[in-house]
Amino acid sequence: MLELLWLVPALPLAGFLTLALAGWRLPRTAIAVVGAGSVGAAAVAALLVGLGFAQGAPAHTFTQTVWLWWRIA
Repeated sequence: MLELLWLVPALPLAGFLTLALAGWRLPRTAIAVVGAGSVGAAAVAALLVGLGFAQGAPAHTFTQTVWLWWRIA
């Protein structure tokens, strides 16, 4: 499900661009559907990604230590 992760920011951005560029031509109900629908679809995508992650951690992980707060021997 991690392949859906890019949809979480992309769907609201697409909704914003649609409303910013063509919102004045759309009826009020279409504006509401695009605005709420894009955010709702992003929430569903985030839920699916979260459920997929909860089922098991991905096979490929990456860790990097940026700094160490303190060392306990």
